[in-house]
Amino acid sequence: MTATQDAATVHGIPEELAAKVLDEVADEVWAWVPSTRSALRIEGIMRAFTVGGDQGAAVQTLLEHHLVTEGTALRFQAGREDYRCALLELTDSGREVHRRLFFLARKEAR
Repeated sequence: MTATQDAATVHGIPEELAAKVLDEVADEVWAWVPSTRSALRIEGIMRAFTVGGDQGAAVQTLLEHHLVTEGTALRFQAGREDYRCALLELTDSGREVHRRLFFLARKEAR
């Protein structure tokens, strides 16, 4: 398989690094953490459901209830599809809070 074919497995990892790690992570889910420039193994799945059927809303809802922190993995539903994602980075800049969410999201096999 090529790096392009397996991109969903290591979504968010810079292309130049993806080829180096694909063989090692073939059976695992890894994601890139921009703040530390490192790869993170996704683990610790927990259940969650969206509000309004939107991926962003699901993550935002979990953040507001303090259920998601950097590196936390979760599973949720959007409509009839099951997704798995991980919040990788949450930043606060200046007087206004600007939350930048870097997360991997992919459909779960049924």
